[in-house]
Amino acid sequence: MICKKTYNSIDLFKFIAAFLVVGIHTEPFSQIKILDMAFGSITRIAVPFFFAASAFFFYLKPVDFKRMLLYTKHIFLLYVIWYLIYLLAAVPQFIKNGNFGNEVLSSLQGFLFGYKHLWFLQALIIAMPLCFGLIRIFKNDGIVFAIAVSLLVFGLINSTYGNLFINYNFFGNIRNSNIFKLIGTRNGLFYAPVYIMIGKFFARKQFKVNLICSLFGVLGSFTSLVIEGFICVFVIKTTQTILWISVVPLTFFVFQFLLHISLRDRNVFLSMRKTSVIIYTLHPLIISLFAFIDKPFLRFVIVLIITTFFAFLLYKISMIPKYKLMKKLY
Repeated sequence: MICKKTYNSIDLFKFIAAFLVVGIHTEPFSQIKILDMAFGSITRIAVPFFFAASAFFFYLKPVDFKRMLLYTKHIFLLYVIWYLIYLLAAVPQFIKNGNFGNEVLSSLQGFLFGYKHLWFLQALIIAMPLCFGLIRIFKNDGIVFAIAVSLLVFGLINSTYGNLFINYNFFGNIRNSNIFKLIGTRNGLFYAPVYIMIGKFFARKQFKVNLICSLFGVLGSFTSLVIEGFICVFVIKTTQTILWISVVPLTFFVFQFLLHISLRDRNVFLSMRKTSVIIYTLHPLIISLFAFIDKPFLRFVIVLIITTFFAFLLYKISMIPKYKLMKKLY
């Protein structure tokens, strides 16, 4: 098992990844095309890293059916709480639109298939038990990783690389089916499992790449991601930019590189791990309050500062015994 002192770098980068997610939804450099493309490439590591980090911390301890059940229950409750918060926040707009019933039904459908940015939590609810079950069946992480990669490739064929397979009736029929339109590829079936397995590999110390190789791996895979993004957007003309091949090795090498970085133990790192979840779940609500700001970078900075402030505030309040129920927010 990996020494606890190595967790701090993971906590820090998870906190940074939460900032990147805020950037995804505020597009701070949208007025400068080249910066927007560069920043967009960097942000693609954010959600995959969240998946890998979630699995990493989960698999550091022995896992059985009971622990998986408790973890899934925790994530499901977290999903429900934040879903209800956003549903209540949207009620005034539903009433204003004059179609309250249909709006609520649409939101309930969104809950089943991943409500707005909370799809990440719904994906965890699916992917973690899925990988756990496959591991119990095949008793071989390599086989399960291969299955996860196959699911990702299927998702890529039906999203990012879909235009290359547009003339193949098999894939066209899948993409045009009602069920596939509902579930999509940004979920716990096609997106998350490969990153869950990467996190598990490192938790169980199944891979070891030295620092120099890790650094070159990060640089190489990021370069590959930039090239892949350019080809997909400007050559293949994709309109779906969620799933990427190069993010898989990028996540692997970033994680391995971070495990080589030893940071002195401080309480702030654990706070960062916890508040990163709150930043992720809370920030769209803050964005909606500052939608009137027409300068993207200024809006990004303001949203980031305020979201981070309230995330730390909520975390600190939850540490007070009589307010411990607030821990359900993360």
